[in-house]
Amino acid sequence: MLNKFFKIILIIILMILAGTIGYYIGNKTTINTGEIDNIITNEISNSTDNNSINKTINDYGQTFYATIEKISGNNILVEGLKINDINYRDEYTFNVQENTILLWRGTIINISDLKEGQTISITCVGTIEETYPAIITNVVRIQLLNDEI
Repeated sequence: MLNKFFKIILIIILMILAGTIGYYIGNKTTINTGEIDNIITNEISNSTDNNSINKTINDYGQTFYATIEKISGNNILVEGLKINDINYRDEYTFNVQENTILLWRGTIINISDLKEGQTISITCVGTIEETYPAIITNVVRIQLLNDEI
């Protein structure tokens, strides 16, 4: 009986240890986006656009997922994925501006690294013009979600 008790205690201790190690490893390998968010926040705070003065991305930013349909210079046409909120499932077009941050696995990339058919996340602020396709007026971050560039 005492031997069974020690086995149960040992199993519980091993489970707690495994969970702690898993949490620590996961926490260390997660991409730290805090610095990137600070860059975005500074860009928004320094904007002359009346809709974004003195606001942060957390106040009114929206991120959704899309597939790149067409790239023409700095203009990108995307189609929102079905996993998005119903308001972000249509086609959208936007311009990649100088202050738009492009990322892949925490590394800054160029617009030339994006290709049709790739999946991206788009973080935008401000307004979306209700045309077809809808026009996103201010994209602050594009993150490439594919495993390879």
